[in-house]
Amino acid sequence: RGMRGLSWPCAPAVTDVNVKLHMRNVVPVLACCGAALVARTPRAVAAMCAHGTSTRATNNTSISISIIIPCLNEAGNVERCIHSTRGHLMRCKGSTPQLEVIVVDGSSTDASANVAEGAGAKVIMAVRGRGRQLNEGAAAAHGELLLFLHADSQLPADWLAALQEARHRSGQEPHKWGCFESIQLAGNTGWVAAVLRKGVAFRTRLLHMPYGDQAIFVDRLAFEAVGGFQQWRLLEDVDMVQRLHQAYGPPAIVPAPVQVSARRWQRLGFVRTCLVNQAILAAWACGVPPDTLARWYYGPSTVATGGTAGDTSASTVSCSGVGALAPASGPARGKSSRPSQR
Repeated sequence: RGMRGLSWPCAPAVTDVNVKLHMRNVVPVLACCGAALVARTPRAVAAMCAHGTSTRATNNTSISISIIIPCLNEAGNVERCIHSTRGHLMRCKGSTPQLEVIVVDGSSTDASANVAEGAGAKVIMAVRGRGRQLNEGAAAAHGELLLFLHADSQLPADWLAALQEARHRSGQEPHKWGCFESIQLAGNTGWVAAVLRKGVAFRTRLLHMPYGDQAIFVDRLAFEAVGGFQQWRLLEDVDMVQRLHQAYGPPAIVPAPVQVSARRWQRLGFVRTCLVNQAILAAWACGVPPDTLARWYYGPSTVATGGTAGDTSASTVSCSGVGALAPASGPARGKSSRPSQR
């Protein structure tokens, strides 16, 4: 009876007739205001109201994560890559997820394995070829979530909290797979880097087609369900993304870029690199086998020794979202060609 005609600052008037209906709107507002008063900062007010009534604490979600890094002759990069995976764990509030870093070395001829061990990573040896190395790393991993990171890349600041928030953003079950929104060329702030970053973000959000240099992450059970990576030297990431999308829908997208090496773009130039990338994707869509494409891309001598895991492949770089359209209509892949999980 005391509620009759009462007007709340954050809600319309409440009467005996529609009190239950209006309370559904009042309670969320009160929750936001109460939490904001405790925090006593404008930023907290905006953050709480943006998230509504969600009481999910993504930073407190405990999950074991295995970061798998395929490596070939990356002694100059792999240490920075490993350090980027661990540098921001201290920023996470609540329970800290269990984290293991596995470097899968494809018989490097430099000190990559020793450098990785010195940086605290677990190092295993595998047959050269990125698809094989990624599968070997997944087989040796213990984490519930697998994150695949290139050895010449670095994760962004606060990557762990951002990843957990992106996985739980729907408010239901965690996303089975996801990626980071874009890539940022290391040490390059010019127009090339800006166009590349915007183009990759456009492709990722519009077409839901991330590539391997965007640090793809996937639930272990989902990874095993789709059969893991193909044992390919090239385009293994594009094929995997297609199967994940078909099985589980669009990815969770972390709104931050992964920093990647600019060496290919510097060596070939922006226009030539874009043309090579699109030519490889178009040829694959027309049915050219991945081994043939790898021979074209890497050269016969490299393919003869099993391909490469270190360089950024044509499947992981695109100057615009258009490139992702080519593999989307590529040839069908039979189940018999998928690697077995140990």
